[in-house]
Amino acid sequence: AVISTTIKSGTNDFHGSGYYYGQNSALNAYHPKLKRDRADAISRGVTNLTPFTKAVQQIHEFGGTVGGPVIKNKTFFFFDYLGQRNNLPFPASSTVPTLGSRNGNFTGFANHDCHGDGTSMGPVCNPFTGLAFPNATIPNNLISSISKTLFNLFPPPTINVFDPNQGNNNFFTQRANKERINNYEVKVDHRLTEKNSLTGRYNDQRLKTNRANLLAGLPTAGFGAGDEVGNTRQLTISDTHTFSPTVLNEFRFGWTQIEVGIFNCGVGGACGTSATFANDIGYPNANDGSLEASGGPGLGNFGSGFTEYLGDGGLFRVKSKNPYFADSVTIVHGSHVTKFGGELRLRYLETIDGGRSGFLKGNMQYADDSPAFNPLTPGQVCPAISTRITTDAMGNPVTNCYVDKNGVPYGGTANAQANELMSLPAFQVDRGKVFGGPFNLRTQEYGFFVQDDWKASPNLTLNFGLRYDLFTPPSEKDGRTSYYFADARRVVVAGDSSDRIVSADKNNFGPRVGFAYSLNDSRTLVLRGGYGLLYTLDGTDYPPSIRNPPFTNTVHFSQFNGQQPPDARTYFSVNTGPPSVTTQIDPANLPTGVALFSVDRDQRNGLVNQFQLSLQYQFARDWSLDVGYVGNRSKYLLTTFNIGSGGQGIARNAAGALISNVLLYSNAADSQYDGIQAQVQKRLSNNIQGQVSYTYSHTIDNGIGLIGSLGDSRNGGRSGPINPFALREDRGNSSLNIPHLLSADAIIDLPFGKGQKYMNSGGATNAVFGGWQLNVIQTARSGFPFTVVCNCNLVRPSLVGDPFASVPAGRFLNINAFSTTQGITSITNKAGEVISFGNLGRNTFHGPAIWNTDLSMFKTTSLTESVRAQIGFEFFNFWNHTKRTVPNNNIGDPGSFGRFDGYYPGRVVQYRLKFLF
Repeated sequence: AVISTTIKSGTNDFHGSGYYYGQNSALNAYHPKLKRDRADAISRGVTNLTPFTKAVQQIHEFGGTVGGPVIKNKTFFFFDYLGQRNNLPFPASSTVPTLGSRNGNFTGFANHDCHGDGTSMGPVCNPFTGLAFPNATIPNNLISSISKTLFNLFPPPTINVFDPNQGNNNFFTQRANKERINNYEVKVDHRLTEKNSLTGRYNDQRLKTNRANLLAGLPTAGFGAGDEVGNTRQLTISDTHTFSPTVLNEFRFGWTQIEVGIFNCGVGGACGTSATFANDIGYPNANDGSLEASGGPGLGNFGSGFTEYLGDGGLFRVKSKNPYFADSVTIVHGSHVTKFGGELRLRYLETIDGGRSGFLKGNMQYADDSPAFNPLTPGQVCPAISTRITTDAMGNPVTNCYVDKNGVPYGGTANAQANELMSLPAFQVDRGKVFGGPFNLRTQEYGFFVQDDWKASPNLTLNFGLRYDLFTPPSEKDGRTSYYFADARRVVVAGDSSDRIVSADKNNFGPRVGFAYSLNDSRTLVLRGGYGLLYTLDGTDYPPSIRNPPFTNTVHFSQFNGQQPPDARTYFSVNTGPPSVTTQIDPANLPTGVALFSVDRDQRNGLVNQFQLSLQYQFARDWSLDVGYVGNRSKYLLTTFNIGSGGQGIARNAAGALISNVLLYSNAADSQYDGIQAQVQKRLSNNIQGQVSYTYSHTIDNGIGLIGSLGDSRNGGRSGPINPFALREDRGNSSLNIPHLLSADAIIDLPFGKGQKYMNSGGATNAVFGGWQLNVIQTARSGFPFTVVCNCNLVRPSLVGDPFASVPAGRFLNINAFSTTQGITSITNKAGEVISFGNLGRNTFHGPAIWNTDLSMFKTTSLTESVRAQIGFEFFNFWNHTKRTVPNNNIGDPGSFGRFDGYYPGRVVQYRLKFLF
């Protein structure tokens, strides 16, 4: 679809409008998720639920326009203002420590086999002995004072029934998000001469959003909590000069300035959470006094006994200044209209992103690892209570120890929450540091084009064109860019501010051709077709060139049992805080724990081959039919995957050791789209106009883009393809694949009142029944696609049964139809890595179909000859259908698999008042 917007201009008469749109929760339906969560709680035996109340939602949108002459017939102005003051509810559920577990008592949690032989069972295991803690309680002397302080800052559960097999969602709340928007725009048109005119436009938009925290007083809990600022200023000037009746020149200049800042709860004191939260609770080595590292560190746990993840990566702020220049010339000669020109876009970007810089305050995650032991290391003396004797393959006794030579356990308690409470070594630790402050990036985009429209005959028009685009890779003002290249086994650093390290793709020539042919003399039957090759800048606002040493240093440790040699362990815990990153890493001598980013040496811009063929038929005075085929084939699309030892294992340092995490940004993905589109349109007659459109399509690709979708995930996250050396293994339904899309809309002027078929009279009858308009939009579409994944060594599991048979109540799929042991294929890639995957493809399933009806009714009343008033109501999701996204798709979480957590709002009612003059 092509969407074109036009800003109104002033005229020789003054015209304007004023309006107000409002929404209030009193008229809206209950949010489906709130209803689902409450029903879940009741089914679990909850007795202390608060009354079932609606979330408070208030939307106030107001504004106006005015336009007219400054100098009649010469200079005109148009001004508009839009403001919003919104209070938006967000029903949410979370998991907080129970009143017992925050003090070490884990009674009621699921039991574990602590000793591995069934002789010692309990909810929490003693990692020092491999035995269950008596009374399911951790002694006070083993509890970290830092963790206990943190746990006691969590609010108490709102659910008084605890299910050890499904310990999540014991806390319900209604978050409140506040938005404040002010948007001003002014446009001036000035006629210099009969042949020359100028247009100038200035827009200023200010957005401030306060997203309430899920857990008050704590660092960001729940996605998106915090303060968000978005300011955009834009100036455009255009000059149109007519040199002759056949020659026209258009010059355009633009300047866009954007500032976006996200301050998660605690960053700079947002949400009322302390900017020194980590220091306040005694958590070391996180807050360093800078704004970027203020608030709470990333800290959480997952698995058995998990609780809500807290904290964030650090400050996110982007400031950009983008000038734009363009000029085009149009020449009419005979039966040809030829247009040619060029454009230049300069982009200056100042940016810092704490999360994508490796967590500037550190990130620490605990898992539910169980007690573990290893043979004694040289010189180690193991306490008797921590000693365990086993036998080797020859039957000889082996002395093992549950702790290392420093007395630190190798394993955990089998409960993630308890591991954090005891400050045991965390499962995963990250820490990042940006040297030199925010980055200042620069890119340029050049474009040149020529096109010719040729009226070859009265019934045939041909279109020919050629466009060339050049997109430069980013450079940095102080030369702070670098890339890791696997073939060089080092990070290559820019020589200066002009060095882009990689070359631009200079082959971006895009031809275009089209035609329109009237198949009859009345021109009511027209065949249209076209082809075009387009190039895209498929990039990122935080490119890999600024995420590498020596300018951004990111360290990553995986401390799970078996990941490190018993006699050379590196671990971090709540008591130690995250690792420090104080010195710049030598790009020629990389440690194995560093996180790196790479790109293809042969940079290619994404290209899209688009083609279409359609038949348009006007079969009545006000009826038309349009049927056509639309397709595209795209290549060199950007996708990411890990080529480190944690992914495909080809990334090494200068010494030849495997590096664990190297994210490659590769233009290796491709996609195809094929669609049949049909539309019947009725133009206005007999008080009715409208259209019905239907699309049947299929979208296929072989990779995930930089932004994940609702259901296109692997291993619970976007971890990359099965085999980056053979993306065909991942070819399947795209996350954008929506096979069926039906849309119908109608605008009906109701036949009541003066001049209409019914109640054709003025006075009170017309005042009440006249001037009403009914508008209806009905849509029906396929559900969102999704992939079934697992927390296991497989990229995807196998389908071994009917997933829609014997589905438990409240679920979408039957988990027993999937297997991690049957139908498994193993391959060896060119790096020598063995990769195993099931028979399921990407996005095999679709969520529930989505049906929606939007309806509105407006009444327009003339107050005077030049002033009209309009009142009305709008109903979104009129029938209050429950609309769901995709279910939980991870079979590694049987308690949640197949359940829906994503819902669209129920019915929303909006009222409006508008004046026009």
